Amino acid sequence: MAATGFYARVFGVVVLIMGLVVLGGAGVTSAHAAGSHEGAAEAAGGGAATKVADRGGSNPSPDREYVLEAFLDGYVGLEGEIEGQTNPVLTAAAGETVRIRIVNGESMPHDIVMERHGASSEIINRRGAETEVTFTAETDDYYFCSVGSHRQAGMEGRFEIE
Repeated sequence: MAATGFYARVFGVVVLIMGLVVLGGAGVTSAHAAGSHEGAAEAAGGGAATKVADRGGSNPSPDREYVLEAFLDGYVGLEGEIEGQTNPVLTAAAGETVRIRIVNGESMPHDIVMERHGASSEIINRRGAETEVTFTAETDDYYFCSVGSHRQAGMEGRFEIE
């Protein structure tokens, strides 16, 4: 009889955990198959694009766009002249609209925040999930992950006005 109660509790805990995992993906608005810097690919859902000053609004077409893959040890450039660079220096002319899109390279929560521009993305939790931040370039800045101690672990880079 005691064993039956034990298994019922274990089953209940498993069901609870599975429910939390499913609910954790609620509100997912995009899916993307992306490879990590090790070359593996995994499809997963992601958060919608956001900007602190314009949550829920449409983001303008950017003058500059960067794509970074997010890992605890840093952001890795995925395209163009920053491809393969960890925490590359991102640049734009003053007044340009800049979009930085991140792809989660691991199953760990990440986001991207522009310290001085006051813009931030949603937190993405799954490998392959995507989010972005769009802002008007005004000043030199830092981009970083605001989750836990990720910034201190290496998820920080420079943004410079050219």
